[in-house]
Amino acid sequence: MSTEFAFPHIPLGFMQTCASEVMASSPITYVRDAQLRGSLFQPDSTVSGLVSGVDTNFFVNHEDPLRALTWLQGQDLWPLGNLPDGLEFLLVFEAPRRRSRSLSRRRAQVGETS
Repeated sequence: MSTEFAFPHIPLGFMQTCASEVMASSPITYVRDAQLRGSLFQPDSTVSGLVSGVDTNFFVNHEDPLRALTWLQGQDLWPLGNLPDGLEFLLVFEAPRRRSRSLSRRRAQVGETS
């Protein structure tokens, strides 16, 4: 299944509504405990230029990713803002649910016998 996904068209409303619940349900402690940051979650955010991110307090060298980010921003292809040290971008989007074939077969068999 091929799905076209364009970063400038990320459904920010869905992310704003569901991000907290998604993060809270993570089995990974540092993800579950991370704090939502950025203007999407905190309209009065003091984190400069961040739209959607999480404060994981996980510091890494951003040199290479920032070079790619600068290019994307120059092309107007990145809607999630800047990436401050210690934070990570957060992207949550709705994906279509696929039914399992075994469930479909079971439902069909139940329907046949009714």
